[in-house]
Amino acid sequence: MILNKLKQQHFWYINKNWRIKNQILIIQIVSSIFVFILLASSIIISQLIIQKSIEESSEKIFVKQTLQQLNSVWLHKNNLQQLIRSASQQIQIVQSFNQFIEKTSILTMMPLQCLNQPNTNDSYCYSSSYCFGLFGDWFNQTHLDQLSQVFAVTSLLTQFRIAVDNTQALYFSHANQAQFYTINQGFYFNQGFKPHLRPWYLYHLNYTLSVLNNSNLIVYGKPYEIFTGGIRIPMTSNLLNIDQGFEGVIAKDIDFNQTSAFKLLDQETTLIIINCYGQVIYSRLYDQLNQSLYSIFDEIYTGFNETDFQQIMNYHNHKNFSNSCNLILEQDNVLCRYNSKLDDFCIIQTAQIANTPYILVLFQDSKNIKMTQEEQYSLINNEQSKITQQNIIMYLLLTLFVLLIAQLMSSIMLKQLNLLICYTKYNIYDNWIFNLSKMINLKQKYLIQSQEITNLYFSVVELIHYRRPSKKNKQCSTEEKNSKELNKQRNQQIKLKISNYKAKKNSISYDLTKKYFDLIKYFLILKIQVEELALKNAQYSLV
Repeated sequence: MILNKLKQQHFWYINKNWRIKNQILIIQIVSSIFVFILLASSIIISQLIIQKSIEESSEKIFVKQTLQQLNSVWLHKNNLQQLIRSASQQIQIVQSFNQFIEKTSILTMMPLQCLNQPNTNDSYCYSSSYCFGLFGDWFNQTHLDQLSQVFAVTSLLTQFRIAVDNTQALYFSHANQAQFYTINQGFYFNQGFKPHLRPWYLYHLNYTLSVLNNSNLIVYGKPYEIFTGGIRIPMTSNLLNIDQGFEGVIAKDIDFNQTSAFKLLDQETTLIIINCYGQVIYSRLYDQLNQSLYSIFDEIYTGFNETDFQQIMNYHNHKNFSNSCNLILEQDNVLCRYNSKLDDFCIIQTAQIANTPYILVLFQDSKNIKMTQEEQYSLINNEQSKITQQNIIMYLLLTLFVLLIAQLMSSIMLKQLNLLICYTKYNIYDNWIFNLSKMINLKQKYLIQSQEITNLYFSVVELIHYRRPSKKNKQCSTEEKNSKELNKQRNQQIKLKISNYKAKKNSISYDLTKKYFDLIKYFLILKIQVEELALKNAQYSLV
């Protein structure tokens, strides 16, 4: 009845004509399979997520490693800044000598005019002293008297020459009409040389006109080529007296290639120095003779175009920039652009050289980085796949183990209830007669025992015995059926015998009946005769 009511609810697992036990078993199996599928799916999905995370992490790690490699090359930046500080200090030495002599009026030896007098052309003077030259067309004694102070400065520089860096040229020119000019690396100048018409001198004057406070201003001139090969940058400042009056221009050449002994040489890393206009101030290409100046957006030299230069400047100035790399993960602090010369993507870093208009640009091709990254990722991925397979097998075995443990625990916990179910099934579906000895099993001490189940058990037993006392078991029904068949056969045999007996009896009965009726007839006649005789005797007695 309960099962019929449940069937009317249209549950998919009740509509089957299965016993409740089988339905519960099927539901348990389906649930276990579903749980295992969920567990396996979660493992696989989690491993895929981990794999993706490892891939992204490996990209980040290699980008960071590349940045660290670039940062290790950043030592070159400090060398450049040290070079610039050294050049600035040498300019300051000339400035200090000029003001010191003006204050003290110290007497010095007259330097040699070896730059434009053939009779003093001496290689020793060129290499061991600050010799000078007067290149003005029209000057007089008054102009020469104004140069007494710079003559003394030149003499002091000669005396302190050993303490000053003479790797690159240190020179200055007085502003009067005589056009005094001195340099630490002297050689004979032709008559057409005019210090006041040199690009470094004109650029300095034009630049300082637009600056109000230009007393201690350091001006970085336009780079120029030297005939021996290479690029030089003039670093200029005002030659001032003690009253901060302008007397001339001091200059110190900068050769960034001086730091090549200190930089980290790497075939995959390229270092260049540019100004804000993209003009390359330093590059390995300048090590070649007769190499003209070029810009970073000259694609034939650097592999970068104007768009790349614009993105480099945006990155350097902390503005919005775009990456063109698809191979390496984009990050906020990484600029990656395609280089047509290297035919590869390059990771780019920039840094401002302190107190200069120059930018240090480092870029490293990512081909070897990506190759190393892929090898590392392949190794990690293979290990992760093995771990994933081991985890799935482990979880499968663990699931089976859990199911076995659950089954064992269910058997232990539901042993009483299982006995009750078996008894109910035994009496309802199989046999009515119950072996009361089984009730002893219920009285045993189980690991987990419930008094409520025990009470329910006895209630069911009593209910079955009192409500269905006449129910026959299968054995009785079978024996009764067999007995009926046997009785039926016996009845048929008896009927056959009776019919034969009746037929025989009928023939005998006819003869007996005839004799019986004849005898009765004889007795009736005899009775009538006796009665007549008695009547006659009575009449005779009356007479």
